[in-house]
Formats: sequence, structure tokens, C-alpha cells
Amino acid sequence: MKFKIIKNKKLPVYALAKKSGIDRSHLSRAITGERKLSPEAFDRLAQTLELTPTEERKLRLFYVAENFGDHRYGKYVDFISKLSRLDEAFA
Repeated sequence: MKFKIIKNKKLPVYALAKKSGIDRSHLSRAITGERKLSPEAFDRLAQTLELTPTEERKLRLFYVAENFGDHRYGKYVDFISKLSRLDEAFA
């Protein structure tokens, strides 16, 4: 799951693991790309990181592409684009 957002937050893996409730070794391996996080663990991680909406969107897109492949990634991007347009219409 190699991504810069976690590194930019400058939180040690053990602190992230403790705050998110994800096993430290599993989280460490997910960050380096050796393992994958479950959708539930990913949600806890994203919440723990206190991301901006833009950061969270980028991280989710990366997660979907990394874990589910290009076909589902394309569908997810389309879905997110539609939600963004809907959100703008009601703003």
C-alpha cells in the first residue's frame, strides 16, 4: 500500500497501530506493500490519520486500485466523480 500520506503525517507506525486498533506488524507490512488491509482496517486507518477530504479521496482511490485492480478502480473513480458532482449541486 506504499503511500506518502502516512509518511507525511510523521506518525510512527506503532502510534498509528495503537490509535487505529490495527496490529502493528500488519500495518507496517501494509505500508510497505507486503500485505493488504481489509476495507474495515483501511477505514480505521483513514479516520485515525485525520485526513483532509482531498487526502482521503486520494488515499481511497489508491487503496481501491491497489487492492481490487484496474477494472474496479475505474468504476470507483466514476462513482466518486458522480458523488462529487451531486455534492456540488447541493452545496
